[in-house]
Amino acid sequence: MSEEKKEPSFLEKTLLRGSFQGVVGANALGVSDPIYNLVMKNPEIMELREEDYQKKLQEYKHLGVAGNPSYMQDTDLSELVLKQIDVQMRMAKFGELYDIMQKMGKSFESKLPEQIKNLSFDSIFKKGTDEKTGKFDEKKLSEDEKIGLSMYNEFAEFYRNTCKGSTINKFAYQDMNSSLKAVWEKYNPTPKEETPKK
Repeated sequence: MSEEKKEPSFLEKTLLRGSFQGVVGANALGVSDPIYNLVMKNPEIMELREEDYQKKLQEYKHLGVAGNPSYMQDTDLSELVLKQIDVQMRMAKFGELYDIMQKMGKSFESKLPEQIKNLSFDSIFKKGTDEKTGKFDEKKLSEDEKIGLSMYNEFAEFYRNTCKGSTINKFAYQDMNSSLKAVWEKYNPTPKEETPKK
């Protein structure tokens, strides 16, 4: 009996959505790049623009506003997509991010330590932020949380770079593998060989 295929999570659908990756890559390259204009004409992105327009149109009718609303500009639409991705990544557990990032290409050479798999950026940021002042203090974090925060930044950078294209993608994997290996070694140090006694 074949194993039932697991339905992709909302996070996975968001991060691996080709049109969304295109927006991330195009914005990283710059709005003056010809690729940016092509990406913003993607049918899925145009659909988001239309959904926003229809929503505003209903609001106009409800409020009795005369005329029709304007369609979102490319920059505003980019901001909408980038915010969706940012919110999803911040909420996600690092173990989930690790698994999804591997689906963007070849597998990583090192695993993610169990100690940080169930942590998320939001949970760490909430713990480190003073409720009264709103200031973030890294001293409030455990060593695992500090490492997790660093890994989140690595995942976010990896995602952006991978979305830019194949040339940068190669270096993104090298950097990510180096970071993962260093973290894995920290939790699972390689036993030192004993020097034979003379």
